Formats: sequence, structure tokens, C-alpha cells
Amino acid sequence: MAGKTYKYNIFTGNMDIVQDSSVIVLKAVADTVNDLPLTGNTENDLFIVRDTDSLYTWNNPNPNGVIGDWVNAGTVAGVDWSGILNGPGSTPAQIDNAVVKAHAVNQDTKLDEGGVNEKNAFNLVESIPVGDNKRITGLTYNNVTNQIVVFFDNV
Repeated sequence: MAGKTYKYNIFTGNMDIVQDSSVIVLKAVADTVNDLPLTGNTENDLFIVRDTDSLYTWNNPNPNGVIGDWVNAGTVAGVDWSGILNGPGSTPAQIDNAVVKAHAVNQDTKLDEGGVNEKNAFNLVESIPVGDNKRITGLTYNNVTNQIVVFFDNV
């Protein structure tokens, strides 16, 4: 029976216990098949070969071998947007547009400026647990204390 080992899962951030024989590790890219390493390999190491866009796996339990120990696992196929399993419902253009808007938020001084829900500092109200609500009349950033200073009046 094959041994087990811990492998870092880049998608979950966890260390997972996996079968040694089932682990495929992408090691690097080689320019040609003849550039694939013949020493220091681990079974199921994976290389991409540039000149043919092929995936090659090391099919030898020993770290050293011959070029024939590399098995061609097929070509690297391009994936278009519709080929992503459980992918987002948004189009790439919609996602790009959202990113542009998110970056622009850093420039905003009002919420929903020009929209029906437009708000600025004068519309904000702070609820105080004991006492009256207060209307925020101003906000400034203090560079010395790295804090936001809030100015308010009674409502």
C-alpha cells in the first residue's frame, strides 16, 4: 500500500493528508522533452514542455532514470470563460467594470453620489447608547494619530 504524506493545499490553505502515489506536483517548465531532468525526480512529478505544450509525468519510483520514464499525459488545453466549472455568472467585462468601480470608491466623498440614496457626512447619525442621537457634521483624518476625528451636533 502506498504511503501517505502531507501536502499544502493552495486553495484551502490547509495541510492535507494524501496518498503519495496520487500526488502530482508541477515542478517546472522545460523547453523540449530532451530538457526534462533524469535525476532527482519523484514519482508523479509534472513538467510542462513548451515546444509541444504537453504535460509529462515521471513514471518511475526511483529518482533517477531515462527519458522514457517521462510519460506524455497530453497537451495543455486552453479554457475559455464558459469552460469554468461552477464559474461566476458575470462576464469578464462585468467583472472588469466592477474592479474599476471598486478602485474609484477610494476617491468618493459621498455614498451613491447623484443617486437616490446619496449620503454625505451631514446625513450620518451616530446612535449613542445613553443619551440623544447625534448628527455627524464633519470628518477629518488626523495624520499624527492616524485616526478619524468625528464632529457632531445634537439632533
